[in-house]
Amino acid sequence: FIRAQDTNVFLRRETSGPSSYTLWNNSVDIPFYSHLHTNRHLLAPAANCAGRPASAIFYADAYLRLHGHNQEYSFTTANALLNAYDQLGDSDLLRSLSLSPIFFQKDSSQALERALARAEGSWPSLLCASDSMNDDTRWYHISDGLRGMGLAHLVDAYSQSLAHEDDTLSKLKELREESAWRCSRWEDVSNKRKLPGIATGFHSNFRDALGRLARRDFIGALKALRFVRDRIDNDISHQEKYTTELSRLAAVADARDIALAVGSEMSGQGTLYALVSSPVRCIDEFDDLVFASREAWLRSARDALSDNVASKQLLDQAIWAQIIKTAEMATRFGKFGAATSAIARLQTDLRCHAVGENHQEEKVDIDDPTGHAHWEWRMNLASAKLLWASGRNEEAWRRIQHMMTSWDTNSANLNSMQLEVLCLAGTWAVETRSLVSSTIIHDYLRPAAKNAPDRDASAATAHFALGEYVARLYMDAIGRFESADWQERERVAAERQKELSDCKKHKRDLELEVKNMRDPIKSARLENLIKNMKKSICHLEREVKNDEDHRSTAIDAIKIYLNEALVALFNVIARTSMTFDLAEQAATRIVSIWFHQDSTSDASIYVATKLQKYKEIPVAAFVSLLYQLASRIGNKVANENGMLSSLVERICHVVPDHGIVQLHALAKGTDVRTAQDGREQFELSTSAKGSETKKRVDAANKILKQLRNSNLRKSVAGLSELCEAYLDLATFNMKGIKMNDPRFSNGVPFNQLPSLCKSDTSSNKVPQFFMSRLLDGQYRDLNGSNLAETINESPRIISQLPSARLIARGDQVTLPTPRIWKYEPFIRSTKNGISRPKILRCIGEDGIVRRELLKDNEDMRQDAVMEQVFDAVNDILVRKLSNRTDRNVRKPLLRTYNVIPLSPQVGIIEWVEGTQSLQDYLVGSKAQKEGSSREVYTGAHYRYFPNDITHQDACIRLNEVRKRQVNNLLNCGQQDRGNDILRKSYVQITKKIHPAFRFFFVETFGEDAQTWLDRSRAYARSVAASSMVGHVLGIGDRHAQNILIDRKSAEILHIDFGIAFEQGKTLKIPETVPFRLTRDIVDGMGIAGTDGDFFTISCAVMAALREHSIPLMTILDVLIHDPLYRWMLTPQDLRYRQRDSGESQSEEERSNKRARLDENTTNKQQSAAGPARALLRTKQKLQGYSDAEAGGQVLSVEGQVKQLIAEAVDDGNLSRLYQGWAPWL
Repeated sequence: FIRAQDTNVFLRRETSGPSSYTLWNNSVDIPFYSHLHTNRHLLAPAANCAGRPASAIFYADAYLRLHGHNQEYSFTTANALLNAYDQLGDSDLLRSLSLSPIFFQKDSSQALERALARAEGSWPSLLCASDSMNDDTRWYHISDGLRGMGLAHLVDAYSQSLAHEDDTLSKLKELREESAWRCSRWEDVSNKRKLPGIATGFHSNFRDALGRLARRDFIGALKALRFVRDRIDNDISHQEKYTTELSRLAAVADARDIALAVGSEMSGQGTLYALVSSPVRCIDEFDDLVFASREAWLRSARDALSDNVASKQLLDQAIWAQIIKTAEMATRFGKFGAATSAIARLQTDLRCHAVGENHQEEKVDIDDPTGHAHWEWRMNLASAKLLWASGRNEEAWRRIQHMMTSWDTNSANLNSMQLEVLCLAGTWAVETRSLVSSTIIHDYLRPAAKNAPDRDASAATAHFALGEYVARLYMDAIGRFESADWQERERVAAERQKELSDCKKHKRDLELEVKNMRDPIKSARLENLIKNMKKSICHLEREVKNDEDHRSTAIDAIKIYLNEALVALFNVIARTSMTFDLAEQAATRIVSIWFHQDSTSDASIYVATKLQKYKEIPVAAFVSLLYQLASRIGNKVANENGMLSSLVERICHVVPDHGIVQLHALAKGTDVRTAQDGREQFELSTSAKGSETKKRVDAANKILKQLRNSNLRKSVAGLSELCEAYLDLATFNMKGIKMNDPRFSNGVPFNQLPSLCKSDTSSNKVPQFFMSRLLDGQYRDLNGSNLAETINESPRIISQLPSARLIARGDQVTLPTPRIWKYEPFIRSTKNGISRPKILRCIGEDGIVRRELLKDNEDMRQDAVMEQVFDAVNDILVRKLSNRTDRNVRKPLLRTYNVIPLSPQVGIIEWVEGTQSLQDYLVGSKAQKEGSSREVYTGAHYRYFPNDITHQDACIRLNEVRKRQVNNLLNCGQQDRGNDILRKSYVQITKKIHPAFRFFFVETFGEDAQTWLDRSRAYARSVAASSMVGHVLGIGDRHAQNILIDRKSAEILHIDFGIAFEQGKTLKIPETVPFRLTRDIVDGMGIAGTDGDFFTISCAVMAALREHSIPLMTILDVLIHDPLYRWMLTPQDLRYRQRDSGESQSEEERSNKRARLDENTTNKQQSAAGPARALLRTKQKLQGYSDAEAGGQVLSVEGQVKQLIAEAVDDGNLSRLYQGWAPWL
């Protein structure tokens, strides 16, 4: 197998590239495999035997793609795939395999069931499935299940009972050794071995080292550990699965530190305290081996130092702290068996220690780590968390309530653990809605916040729990006031008030009539009527009073909620240095309250008052919302007493580059420079807003003036010059320059631009900023200043600025963004886009060349907002998925890039290096075929399937069907028939185009099977995350040119967010799919397709978005009410995004464009329902409502994901898409 694999790599390197594979015209197999002429169904099992599961998956994937599941060797290959997945221990891959029909055709379901139970940690299921086995490996599966449940002593007893088994089995020997050292049985083994390293297994040597340390032979222990490490270093280079070996390395390193500390303690150097205070090496994840080995080595060290009372006491506390950490981490990662076992061990240790020390405490002090009360308290708290995480909510609640009976919750002397209990109880009560809000606030959240110590991170947690919950109550109360039910209640109350007034007036009229009446009979009748009317009036007065009291109580409650929420949230922000994440969430909630639907009085005044009171608080938490804050500086209500402008100015001192550029863009809000290629939409849209835009511009200029008088004056001057230069260059009309001229293969020289343009050169001047930085990098207008001084005064490369929030929180681990040194003397332009964006190549002070994309005639503010949303969603996903065992998932799943708007029509975009659009790879560009005059596409579809129809032919065919047949049927009301014709035509097209995206991974990563597998799975995860988030945010226009793939990480990157919040449904040809999940997209996910990582991560992402819907909706509530955000597509947008090839505007269209744009702008200003409708639709998606069901059925997370996948891959939905979307790719 190894020779075959090396031959495969050699042949791949020797070939000239994918173009040499065109001889495999009729094969759908990965071409370079065929050079071997070997049976791939034999390579997969061989790879498993060689300990290379990734290679097994590589070859099994190729075989099953070629032959399917119905060939002779498909069952053997599928079994090899099962074994490889089992070695990797990945439940996502195994679950996808369980959906394959081949495992129901033959007897492999039990093996799959055992593998899936082991990977998912379903240990009882593994025991049940293993008990019925008849082969010789049953003991391995049973012991694995017992160990997973945390039953170490039971595993030890079971392994000892296997004496009749073959002792030559290395796995059985290792099981016995591992179970022995986990149960602290290491005394006998070291006596039998005179020299360390005689045993060959890891656990045998590990147990030997533990025994030597317990006997104070720390030199022998170190030798045994050195032997173990050498064996690991030798083995790790021959395996594709590194997880186990890395865990063993971490355990050995930890053991070595403890052995050295014991030796130092015995020699009197006293380094033991520093050791036991250090955290475990895998602090961000739960590794059972590392945690268990640390505990065992601490116990061995305690035995070695048993005659030293102080050291023994210190090690006792270290052991108990380690057990608590084990229980907490196991609970976090869902390893409930290990957590239960850890808590049981701690309980036993505490009981034995109390008996041995004849323990009697006169006073309970849970702050003293030397006392039993402290550790019993922590044990009970960990036990309560475990019960809650495992779904035993009632038991967890009783446990936490019992802990609270021993102290006064309103005491001013609460410690951090008691505060944690109060916050935990309040959070659980909120989650289960088991108590009324007043009880939750009065009994739990308010005491915790009130009595929290000022200089403790727990104080921020307590204040945030209170502020977040009360703010939620406030927003709910505001929502009730804005609801239709409340409006109906107000209408009824007003009618009652009017009825009461009418009754009183009628009563007065009757009384006057009775007074002047002389007929006693009529008078008596009227007096009786007046008497009845008095009763009615009394009844109405009570009803009106009840209505007024209810309304007054609701208004008072809103004011109380608002005040208490703001006080608590500002207290969190005051502790930004302790907990930046909580402070940032608190700032987002404050801004949401502040700007909620442009609230006019109470909220804005309250926030302005609090800002005045807390004007010295850190503003770093508000940095991520700089865009939204700055966009409202012209609003008189929001900018009460100038507090908003003051806040924006202070933020600029924290992140000057981001803030100054943002303010400069706002100051250019009315600076619309029209060129010859038609930019009327921006001129009209800005003039339509009138005074609001003018106020925003004036406020931005005022802040910039204040910054020029501060220590940021050089930054303001440099960045303002840079932004002005970008604006001038963006509006430079290059329409007369032919970019395909051979003279301009490297780009058009800057100094030749004016002479090359056919238009008036007086309006086309290259900015001096660029002209002075083209050749030697020195400023030619600075009169001989040296290079170092000029670079220090040069602005930074704004397209490369890191996230402002990373700078604010101090997490920026890279060097500061380099300053501009010079520009290459050529300018280029792209081949597509609304206005042919310009490409600049900027050289920084570090000498690295960075490309920048300068776009004109497009509003980039919407893209900037969407990137901000992605950044916020990444934070939510990282927090939610932090308990998953796969570390590749515990990182940002959405790729982002910098978008910097410079004006309403100009922006600069970070060029994402190393990426390629899906269309460029799959379709490519036209090139002349070798030996023929015919032009062909160079993409993967032609290279691997040259007999298929081309992408252009598919576009033409679908467009002709729509024009000639479907449109007439739709006009006649025969929509179903027209859609059926489209579907059949689309299916015929897909039969003549084979998916080819899997070849991207073979070409780019195929030389190493592990890299190929990792990148394929990273791609599937990235597609899953972007698909779910894209559905929730309603992102449209996902054609193949708007999706890029990174050639290093294989993650996808979405660009161009001009259509969002379901604006795609308003296009002339509406979009009918929730996200792009075409055949080529699925083809890159491997043999598992959408059933593997894609489905699992989709469910995890959707569950995270649902669970964190409140903070997500808070962010969206701030963003979608942004006055700069566009909510309706202009006619130019509609015409550009869905136009026939070669379509041009008629003269009549051009003459009427201004009138139509003016009408559209007016309608947009009058439409206030857009933001509210978008927010409501997003909330419905997060609640699981399905559009496919009449009435909007609520689905589970899995049901919603399955429904979305079904809609995305449905032929009928795909066939109705615009042909430029290319649903066949």
